[in-house]
Amino acid sequence: MVILLLRGFEDIGSTVTEVLRRYTQALQANGGKLIPASVGPTLRGQLQRTGMFNLIGEENIFLATETIGEVGNAALRAAKNWLAETSIDEEKDGK
Repeated sequence: MVILLLRGFEDIGSTVTEVLRRYTQALQANGGKLIPASVGPTLRGQLQRTGMFNLIGEENIFLATETIGEVGNAALRAAKNWLAETSIDEEKDGK
């Protein structure tokens, strides 16, 4: 799992978008996920237009707020919860 803090990035460009696409797919193929945090409205639109919003999953994208650090902390809490749930599921499956 990777949390990517994006405060202040409004246009990441097609090259970075493609790198993030491949990275997200690699994480997902190995049971992980990418969590972009502090995503502004312009970047959110770009993620939607490029299909990244659906690939990453709306529940994994944390939109920016006025308070610095708030979204990063929320993303970290969500990541810890997901890891705990994943660990419990693996124990149930005997992995």
